[in-house]
Amino acid sequence: MVNTNSGGQPLPLQLGRSIPILTGSKVSLSQMSENDVTPIYLKWITDPYINRYLEARFETHSVNSLRRYVNDLRKDLNSVLFKIELMTTGEHIGNIKLGPINWNHRFSDIGIVIGDKAHHRKGIGTESLTLVRDYAFNVLALNKLNAGAYESNKGSIKLFERGGFEIEGIRKYQYIFEGKHTGLTLMGCAREHPDD
Repeated sequence: MVNTNSGGQPLPLQLGRSIPILTGSKVSLSQMSENDVTPIYLKWITDPYINRYLEARFETHSVNSLRRYVNDLRKDLNSVLFKIELMTTGEHIGNIKLGPINWNHRFSDIGIVIGDKAHHRKGIGTESLTLVRDYAFNVLALNKLNAGAYESNKGSIKLFERGGFEIEGIRKYQYIFEGKHTGLTLMGCAREHPDD
């Protein structure tokens, strides 16, 4: 017997090579390519304000190293990295990653960064998160999405809560942030009726 989603379509066991474009009222999300890695993109990843909660801050990056990372992700059939572009201008302002996906248990991690500070607190993160959440549940038929944020990263926690995530627990003293220990806030969002 082949498992199917509510539309009767077979469930994927991996991501296909053709990732759809997801569109909302503010943003369009499409799979990132190495050509999307520009000096501006490098500036986001190395900006101390933008990366202060990212593990990427502990590594040295260049345009070439980031292009290799993006290219590797494009080959990975268990992850997809979307670029976030403004509907009005087509400007690339951030990324959202789905993966790695566990197809056996139908869950995935999800993470987001809005690299352009001018577009913070404008609902762009919430819409992007909602688009990918709906894609994960309705197209890929995943049952659960997991996210994590430094306990001190109140903005990210609120973003995930607006996207339907709930706090499921805290791993105390998980990270060191600005010279002090902080916990990891564990968050999750389950499909409304995952066993239906």
